[in-house]
Amino acid sequence: MAPDDKEDDFKQKYNELKKEFERAQKEIERLNREKKELERKNKNLEDQLALVKHQRKLVLPSPNFKPNISGPRRKAGAPMGHKGISRTNPRSEDITHEIVLNPDTCPHCGTHLEEPENGDVRFVFDVQPPQPMVIRVTTKRPYCPTCGIRITPRSPDFFPKKTFGNGLAITISVWRMMGITREKIQFMLKMFYGLNLSKGAIKDMERFVAKELRDEYETIKVLVQGSKCVGGDETSYRIDGKNNWLWVFSTVQEALFVIDKSRGRTVPMEILDENFDGVLVNDGWTGYNSIDHPKQQCLVHINRQMQRSEVKYGIEPHGFMKDRDPVYTRPGRPHEEFVIFERSLRKMMSEAVKFDMSHPSLKDRRLAERSFKIRLCSLIDRNYTDKAVLRLVKFLSRHFEEIFTFVGVPGVPWHNNGAERDLRPSVVIRKNSYGSRSLLSAKAFETLMTLFMTCKKREVNFVNWLQDQLSQRALGVFAART
Repeated sequence: MAPDDKEDDFKQKYNELKKEFERAQKEIERLNREKKELERKNKNLEDQLALVKHQRKLVLPSPNFKPNISGPRRKAGAPMGHKGISRTNPRSEDITHEIVLNPDTCPHCGTHLEEPENGDVRFVFDVQPPQPMVIRVTTKRPYCPTCGIRITPRSPDFFPKKTFGNGLAITISVWRMMGITREKIQFMLKMFYGLNLSKGAIKDMERFVAKELRDEYETIKVLVQGSKCVGGDETSYRIDGKNNWLWVFSTVQEALFVIDKSRGRTVPMEILDENFDGVLVNDGWTGYNSIDHPKQQCLVHINRQMQRSEVKYGIEPHGFMKDRDPVYTRPGRPHEEFVIFERSLRKMMSEAVKFDMSHPSLKDRRLAERSFKIRLCSLIDRNYTDKAVLRLVKFLSRHFEEIFTFVGVPGVPWHNNGAERDLRPSVVIRKNSYGSRSLLSAKAFETLMTLFMTCKKREVNFVNWLQDQLSQRALGVFAART
């Protein structure tokens, strides 16, 4: 074989070996990628196996997560020996109808029956489908020779120039505050009363009732400003698809709702102005920081901050009223600094709440508040390195004077649950109706919801209260015609 042919043959073999080497390298890279993927899957399976061995569920990172640590569920129903509860018999003056069931003949054979000596008495509570009222109103205007004018009489059942009565407007307003949409109100009015009303007519009745009772809304606003303790909270509320905010300022007897574009300090500063001389209980939202009055931070929200960090660290979240060792939900341990800090803070908050529940004297309250503040200062005035602890220390330092206000001031709650409960019905209505389409409807909603929740907190029948208020206003306007 010639030298040139040998050289060509070697080059050809070299190129084939080079290509095979490149293919081998690519195959090695592919196998390495598969190896890493299998290692990752194996690690996940090992973690899952560890969780199964510990018989723990993987905790979802939700701030509202509340683990079930109460043990096995008890049997449903009342316990043995529990006294039963039944409806009490009505008073004699409350009985509207009376029926005596006394057959004269046997329904099977027709035999005449004798009068029995006695019988069983029971009470049945029932309602009948309501009937619509169509009222024909004839207004006569007699002339008064003394005044020199014609007198136009008014009725307490309806307003002048209105084609609907107070009862219909009240029914619609109450249904709306119960979370029933206008479409369903249309259907219910048709089904129960045989009335065909448009959604626009229903909306106008809401606005009419709210406008007539706006002065009562302003009265509640003054009462809230004069209260010694107010709880504040807020949630989103849409007006014509644009995001606004629904605020609530809650006391023991009142609940004031305000809808505004801002979630900042403008609304709290407008409501709780210089006339306010009480304590504001809030959840730590920065919009309340500008209020120059004593404040109380919600301890439940502080505990939720610790729960969020516990979820990240693989610790089962829990409350602060019961001291217990941390329960880990996955292998590994968080920084010991966090475990010590959150346990110390929870113990401090638990002792403060238990002290408040013991109803101490005012002198003991002042001494205890000072003692808790000293302990809190000692806890946060240290050199920490854990990020979760540093976030909590920053919050506690900013609101240092607002953590144990409830210890020194009697009547101040240590949580913001009252305002959140007052806000909950509005959240349900918002989910059903998606807010309001106009500013006028939003103002009507804030007025009616304020009156509705205030009556509920005062244990006043909202329907009867509306009837009295509208009847007085219907009679309070006298028109004269010469």
